[in-house]
Order: sequence, then C-alpha cells, then structure tokens
Amino acid sequence: MKVAVSIDQVETLAPGISAPYRAAFSNGQAVLDRYGISATPLRVAHFVAQTLHETGAYLRLTEDLDYSAARLVVVWPLRFRPKGPLDPALYAHRPQRLTPCMAGAWAIPVPAMAMCTAVAGCCS
Repeated sequence: MKVAVSIDQVETLAPGISAPYRAAFSNGQAVLDRYGISATPLRVAHFVAQTLHETGAYLRLTEDLDYSAARLVVVWPLRFRPKGPLDPALYAHRPQRLTPCMAGAWAIPVPAMAMCTAVAGCCS
C-alpha cells in the first residue's frame, strides 16, 4: 500500500516551506509513487529526512558546491584522486567548474569518465 504524503504533513515538519517546495509536495504524490518512495513508511521517512536536511527544511533551492580539495575526495572518492581520475585541486573552491559535473555528466558510470571530457567541457 502506498503511503500518502500531504502538504499538511510536510508543513508540520517545515513550517517555513518555500513556495516551490510547497507546490512540489502539493502535486507530487504521483512522483513519489512512480519512484517507489511512497512504497513504505520507512522509505518516505528516509526521503523526507534527507530532503529536509539537504534543503534546510525546504528553504534552499541551490547547493553550495564550494568544496576544498580534501573534501571533494571524501564526498566523491571514485571521482577524485587517488581512487578516481580527476585532480581535486582543479575543482577545489571552484563551484562554477564543479556545477556542470553535478548537473549531468556524473550520471555517467565511473568507468565511462573518459566520456566526461567530451560533454561541453564538463569535468575537463
């Protein structure tokens, strides 16, 4: 049985929810269902907890990608040296360079990272 997530429930957890998130939750049950998020109460709880954390209780719409070289290796160990192909020093404190990677090229599996450089200069 699918778990229904109402905007009233979400507003209880995030009283200051911003308009874009309010609209998403007001019309988003089909999306939660399609991706199996609403399959169990535990999956809903995990999703809501993670998204509350990542968005500052549904207030932030952007992510701060200003990472140090050391942090890049911790957050994305398979993307950055020593385990991955990318030099973290080239991306440290350069969100404008990291953003294209986050936007799509990193959807490519790690073994295919060589393709990354062909994607409009991303991750190059």
